[in-house]
Amino acid sequence: MSPGFTRRMFAFFVCLCCPIIYQGIMIQYCSMKENVKKTVKKKTTKSSTGPLVLGVGIFIVVLLLIVSYIFYLRLMGEASDALGEEDVKYSRHFVLICDMKDSDVWNTIYEDMQGKANQEDAYLELMTPDETNKYSFSNLVDICIAEKVDGIVIQNTAEAGLEKKIDEASKAGIPVVTLLEDSPSTGRISFVGASPYTIGELYSREIVNSVKEKYPAGTKIKVAVILTEKEIDREQYQQFSEINTRLTNELSNYKISVSAIRTNANENFYYEETIRDLYRGNDIPNYVVCFNSLVTDAVYQTVIDYNAVTTTNILGSYLSPTTRQGVENDVVIGTLMPDADQISDYAVTALTEYIESGHTNAYFGINVSLLKKGDMKNYE
Repeated sequence: MSPGFTRRMFAFFVCLCCPIIYQGIMIQYCSMKENVKKTVKKKTTKSSTGPLVLGVGIFIVVLLLIVSYIFYLRLMGEASDALGEEDVKYSRHFVLICDMKDSDVWNTIYEDMQGKANQEDAYLELMTPDETNKYSFSNLVDICIAEKVDGIVIQNTAEAGLEKKIDEASKAGIPVVTLLEDSPSTGRISFVGASPYTIGELYSREIVNSVKEKYPAGTKIKVAVILTEKEIDREQYQQFSEINTRLTNELSNYKISVSAIRTNANENFYYEETIRDLYRGNDIPNYVVCFNSLVTDAVYQTVIDYNAVTTTNILGSYLSPTTRQGVENDVVIGTLMPDADQISDYAVTALTEYIESGHTNAYFGINVSLLKKGDMKNYE
């Protein structure tokens, strides 16, 4: 409970309750006065009942104000204890825009980034897309531009028009840092994420180990890699290329085939149908690699729907509730997890350096790992 909120509630309580109580007292007073007049018409002396009631009413109102004020001071004390300090004024206003579907990941990133921003005299605000009010990533960037914030850190997605909005923010003098997926053709000042070669190597190593453990040499192995960009960008294609090259070389004694499945993750029906098409024939993939959490969840649900849990192994991205279930059920054999502390540190560093000097690194590399079932206890 913030001090500002407490003040407003206190003022509202006093303004609402006191007139009502006073009005009630006055009505009661007038009623009693009228009754007194009717019953003592012949008396020449004035009744003392009216002034007594009025006095009691005033006493009650004053008492209520005193009790309310004591209650207000107590709440303010609790609020100050909770905050540990008075309201802090920061010289900069940063905004983190991300999709909270992967709440376990992004809550950690936000908390870490908030602390690091505060150390740099900046306040960090969290903004997330709202499907109910139809707020998209692009809409949130528009809000940031209108508010003239000092910096934006955004989880880059394939959302149509988002790159244009990043350019608009840049032209408005607002530095933008992209996270996890890059948009090098935009005016963003820096990208914080893992190398596509690192990600490709991580996925391919897990597939190689799994194939050798589960299948005898000479087995036909089909691997499907879901590319989710509207127009396949260089970064995702590099990841696919790394997976294809490594699997072909390291599983040469298997009949290995690696295919790229192109879809648009912004069109729900389209990408879900593309995934379901993989399971409508007899040639079901043994491994499916997913580069974002939406596709990971969709593939897992499709595998369940088509009763392919013993046939398909999923390698996903991040840790949504659905993906968590998939990991626990041994259907998702590994899901990509970024180093939250590095993301937070590098993003705030990029904004601060750019604001203070006009320059920063165009790329900050982070560590990534594959979260498996045995690691889940660390993400409770």
